Amino acid sequence: MNHESITEIESLEYQLPRWEKWLYLCYGASFTMFVNALVRSVERSYLKAVFVVSAEELKLMGGSISVPDSVVQHIAASLNAPWWPLVCGGILMAMLFPGLVLSFHSGWRKVSIHKRLNLMLGFFISAWVMLLSLGVQDPLNVADGYNFLLLGSAIAIGVGFWRLRRKQTKAEVIFPYLIIPA
Repeated sequence: MNHESITEIESLEYQLPRWEKWLYLCYGASFTMFVNALVRSVERSYLKAVFVVSAEELKLMGGSISVPDSVVQHIAASLNAPWWPLVCGGILMAMLFPGLVLSFHSGWRKVSIHKRLNLMLGFFISAWVMLLSLGVQDPLNVADGYNFLLLGSAIAIGVGFWRLRRKQTKAEVIFPYLIIPA
């Protein structure tokens, strides 16, 4: 290795604490969005119970409901927020990108894997939690492709971390059978 390569690696290692700060921000955003999705799921079930189920029961009994159109429009807008997947997708990409850069960028691949492995795993887990929050709101109306994506990404994260962990321990033992005579 030449001097330029060593200084490049040292400068990249010096940047790792900044990546950790970004990771904490990603954790906060993903878990906040997950809790928000859980709350919205409960709100959605209550609103559906009040306005959809109650209205159907009242119609079956021969009655009618007079709800102003503006109220119905506001409830419909709160039940189907079209911006939610866009916001989650944007935040998901902002979380996934650093993990991919730490994993596959040629400059970062020069840095030892054990120094960046936990950061990569952290970014991928925060992105997975964000992906999970997309389906938590209405789990009964989620496409099957979403379930396969969620399960497949969880398996890929686990298997990838396991393989890199194995690779790291193998790399530490360079000459396992070398016996030096005393």
